[in-house]
Amino acid sequence: MCDNTFEIPSEFIKNNKRADKLALTADVIIEVVDARIAYSGANLLNYAKLEQAKRIILFSNTQKADVEQTKKWMQYYRDQGIYCQMLLSPDQQSEEEYQQCLKGFNAFLKDYVDKKILIISLPHSNKEILLAKLFNNSESFEKARLALFGREKVHRYNNVEFIDTAPITGVNFNTPTVYWNTQILGIFDIEDNTEVVAIKAFKLLLTKYQEKLETAYSVRVQLKTSVDELVKEFIKLKSANVSLPEGETTDNLLLCADFLADLQNGKKIPAVSLEWVEDYFK
Repeated sequence: MCDNTFEIPSEFIKNNKRADKLALTADVIIEVVDARIAYSGANLLNYAKLEQAKRIILFSNTQKADVEQTKKWMQYYRDQGIYCQMLLSPDQQSEEEYQQCLKGFNAFLKDYVDKKILIISLPHSNKEILLAKLFNNSESFEKARLALFGREKVHRYNNVEFIDTAPITGVNFNTPTVYWNTQILGIFDIEDNTEVVAIKAFKLLLTKYQEKLETAYSVRVQLKTSVDELVKEFIKLKSANVSLPEGETTDNLLLCADFLADLQNGKKIPAVSLEWVEDYFK
């Protein structure tokens, strides 16, 4: 797949159209956004057509993201008049802030009795877990029921209707940076693209988190201008951490998949954000 042409996966086309239609009648739109891709994971709809709707961004996976970058993104969205908050505490000190978020959000809902709230996200956002935590697993948060003629789920809580849509890709998916960042986190199937995505992830970490990269694999690396040299450095880095029987060679595809898994689970390479505010807004 080249850098300039991307196609939205066919299974998402109907979901996107359905979410667009539902958004036209929503009073509030909640975006559950992976904090590591605070731009790609948000801005999923054409908000120029939705001026009447209140917009909310709730960051997930904050424990895997760079907390300083997450705070910058929160400030950016708040400056745009958007309610924005972290849902999962990245450390113990932010637990009080998190509880304040829950308290404030429940107070906010009182203004939307008999109103409609749309909940959208990219795939693998853990919306169900986040919603359960948001509503404190309240018994009054009714069990989901399938909506007629749609794949979305409808919940009622304190006389507010919540419509939880099927995952969508968003209007920015065809933008190269957005596409590759969602690929790096494994949000979409990259089976035929693993090596290319891994190299892009490696280069991104070199430019943003070189020290963490070196610490994770106990090696020193240098940013290369040549793609060929970059690939060699990447394979060298991964091979240095793989013990193979004598006579066997490394499988580059396996190394790439392993590297991406390290990045996605946030354990070996912790607290990184692929997107910084200054990447998009100077």
